[in-house]
Amino acid sequence: MGSSPEATACNGQPIGRLPPWVGFALATVYLAHAASWWFVCDDAYISFRYARNLAEGLGLVYNPHESPPVEGYTNLLWVLWSAIWQVLGFQPELPALLSSLVAGAWLCLAATRLATRRLSLSPLQALASGSLLASLPMAAVWATSGLETMACAACAFLCAERLLANPDRPALAPSMLAAAATIALRADGLVTVAIALGFVLFLERRLLVPVLQCAAIALAAWLACLCARHMLHEAWWPHTAKAKTGFEAWRFQRGLDYAGSMLAAMPALLALLAAPLVAPRSARRCAWAGALVLAALLGWSVLVGGDFMAYGRFLAPASGFLVLAAGTLALRGAWLAFGLAALSLLPAFGIELAPTSLRQALHFRWNEAQARGELAMWRGMKARAQEWVALGAALEKRAQPGDSIVLGAIGATGFASRLFVHDQHGLVSPEVLQAPNARQRGSPGHDLRVEAEHFAPLKPTWYGAWFAREDEPATARLPDSWKLLVAQGNAVVERRTLADDEQPFEQAELRLLKPIWR
Repeated sequence: MGSSPEATACNGQPIGRLPPWVGFALATVYLAHAASWWFVCDDAYISFRYARNLAEGLGLVYNPHESPPVEGYTNLLWVLWSAIWQVLGFQPELPALLSSLVAGAWLCLAATRLATRRLSLSPLQALASGSLLASLPMAAVWATSGLETMACAACAFLCAERLLANPDRPALAPSMLAAAATIALRADGLVTVAIALGFVLFLERRLLVPVLQCAAIALAAWLACLCARHMLHEAWWPHTAKAKTGFEAWRFQRGLDYAGSMLAAMPALLALLAAPLVAPRSARRCAWAGALVLAALLGWSVLVGGDFMAYGRFLAPASGFLVLAAGTLALRGAWLAFGLAALSLLPAFGIELAPTSLRQALHFRWNEAQARGELAMWRGMKARAQEWVALGAALEKRAQPGDSIVLGAIGATGFASRLFVHDQHGLVSPEVLQAPNARQRGSPGHDLRVEAEHFAPLKPTWYGAWFAREDEPATARLPDSWKLLVAQGNAVVERRTLADDEQPFEQAELRLLKPIWR
């Protein structure tokens, strides 16, 4: 499976090496594709708020002065990275997006280089293999977003790549460091590292000792994070896991629907799963290795019940490993990998791949009656986060010290407003876990929910906030439960005028649902 310096393709170009022009072409395609999906998601602002509070000396808390502080993040190292930039005076969005973008670009090049060496690919085959990763929506969408997804994927791949690049002299130290970083980047990083090391062992059994050494460091890093959690948050188990996961049978069914939906939205993944069936005999082990990584992450997604975000965030750590499977397809014909890459690029041009009937059959976002395509979901995520940042900024200008609000989406609005937030989904309000009937079948990660009036004993300043047009009725855009509060005289709608530069749309005004205490 190794390459020799003398090997050449029929056109005289060396086989098994990644020419600079191939690397440049791949980086260009990847960065251009990722730029077309440029956005910051609402969840990223949760990490940004923790980081800002830490940078301002308030501690690793979401709401200042809470005791013990609630762990409402899942990415400790990413929070610390964001805090550094905020200490230096930067707003957190751009450093986070650029960091993720660089990690994704490196991953694309490193994975292609490894595949080229192990499969003795010609330059054209290498370009075809890397292009498939560069064109996958899950690798491009999560190259920005503000989350740690691609940084985690890059660290997990680095852990494997440093062992496999030269099996005779594996680079153990950087592999160990990458494994520890993966653990610190994601609460489920230990699972990702286990999959990465399994990938190594599947390809090179002689690396058993280095793999075990790396696994020992990963376990030590996981135990260190466990102890840090207990010191900081007085809990051994992540609070996010308590709020978002469970072992009900319906969660597994939803996870299966999630996995099916992602394969339907990105059919190139199905082809990569099938790569072992068509790969040349000499490359079949590499095809199996890449396919098994994807299968393992699909299985993990099923186990945790899926993810509500668009385009397979939970599958993104497979991105680099899939290049080996793509390389085995390219050995059958570069046109095959290029064709799958072209198919994968269609969503970037506004073309949904999965038919409506199939999306509905695999519907897993149960808070909505009708299934939305992943492209529509991504557009909604982007638009909502932008509006919620504007909403938070409007609140911040009008709030008084000590004001508080009940929110269902605590990210962008919570970050921009700086208000004390009561969280309807319990991510930073742990008392919600004990609320009767709080658990329900909803969108993945949002199965825990209470109505705004659940927090009435804490006397929040507002039950909610939103934008509406000035000419709309006072209760326009309100959910039925809020309309009932107004009808019963338990709340009133306050209307606040906005400056022109505060309006997310024409003739917008800020509206607040103010509780009435009797």
